[in-house]
Amino acid sequence: MTAATWPEASGYDDVVDLSRYPINDPAGPAYRALIQAGQDQLRDQGVAQLTGFLTPAAVRQMLALASQLAAQAWASDQVHTVYFEPADDSAGPDHPRALLQHSAKKAIAYDQIPADAAIRRLYESDDLTAFIAAVLGKRVLYRGADRWTQWRSRSSATVMSSAGISTTASSRSP
Repeated sequence: MTAATWPEASGYDDVVDLSRYPINDPAGPAYRALIQAGQDQLRDQGVAQLTGFLTPAAVRQMLALASQLAAQAWASDQVHTVYFEPADDSAGPDHPRALLQHSAKKAIAYDQIPADAAIRRLYESDDLTAFIAAVLGKRVLYRGADRWTQWRSRSSATVMSSAGISTTASSRSP
């Protein structure tokens, strides 16, 4: 392969292990194999795991940024059903509308994440959006075009610490 046939620089080369996950080369056979593997996992397991997708350095940067911004995070700690509603026993005691669960999370607003941060550069990548669309079997996915929509979006990335506490980089809840 000559230099002229390599995919263009992505702006997130330091974030994604592109040798294992060539999301910036949709014309390549490795990309097509990656899409197929993701689709197979979704079909067979209900989830697609991309072990080692992020570089160790990017994970360290994301954890450091999450820790730095944690004090500014919107926090939620509540008991609710999977529908984020109070329990409704009228559907029966084993129905999801009647079963309560505890959830606690902290979310960092999109506008609080620096433009050069690894997580933001990856989120803003058209390559990542196209890759996710392909794995999901969608022709295209869209990010919100206006600031208000982006601010209120539900996109998030969750990083688990060794203590099992999650920190989520996401948009602020209204």
